[in-house]
Amino acid sequence: MACWYNMHCGYVLQWSHDDRQLASGGNDNLVCIWRAGMSKPQQRITAHTACVKALAWSPHHAGLLATGGGTQDQTIA
Repeated sequence: MACWYNMHCGYVLQWSHDDRQLASGGNDNLVCIWRAGMSKPQQRITAHTACVKALAWSPHHAGLLATGGGTQDQTIA
């Protein structure tokens, strides 16, 4: 995967349903929310204690994102 913004390496990527936002989950335990066309994330989520391995945008609520860590993290945020 590509590496962005201060060495945030995207392990998993997920576009929002309206294609305006991209969520990236990384090996640095961060989730970054990117607005299309921007070079820096609009939001950083630090709820995980291990690599972020799953991302899913809600199809029913715009802007709602579920994130999941692996077995070391055991967190859904």
